[in-house]
Amino acid sequence: MKNFLDGGTAWNEDYDEEISVLDSVQYTTSVFSPPDGGTSTVYPQYFSNFYLGDMECPLGAIECCYTSTRSSSSFSGNADICAFDMASASKSNHIQDSSMTYYDTASSNQAFCTGFAFDKGSFGDAVKYNTLFHMAMKENLYNSGYVKNIPGAPLCGCVEQ
Repeated sequence: MKNFLDGGTAWNEDYDEEISVLDSVQYTTSVFSPPDGGTSTVYPQYFSNFYLGDMECPLGAIECCYTSTRSSSSFSGNADICAFDMASASKSNHIQDSSMTYYDTASSNQAFCTGFAFDKGSFGDAVKYNTLFHMAMKENLYNSGYVKNIPGAPLCGCVEQ
């Protein structure tokens, strides 16, 4: 799951990769825990896309940005990419030094970004990972066919990243 949300799995890159397994998860009534595979006790903040320092999504907003589609139709974004501070996602992109990436204003530097906000301690906070699954995997990947992250950025994470 971490690799998918970082942007580094076959689902993110291979347009023909089978994703029908998502059908079996969509109707669950369980509240999802952080999608860290149970690693948080051994590797605190392993799921780094959702932490800034020791705080989980301090602004209370999660976003996913895609730069391509699985279908043969042309990609149409809703956001322009202008710059990215790689240091804010060093645990996702594995670049430890401070660096910036700048993009020109060509139409190919578009992304389709979508997200949601939640208040700490609210029902939305309790089910934020259910919402993340529905948004990132079911709606955007499975239904809309969006793939590929912004280079150097995680596919999904707190808006701070």
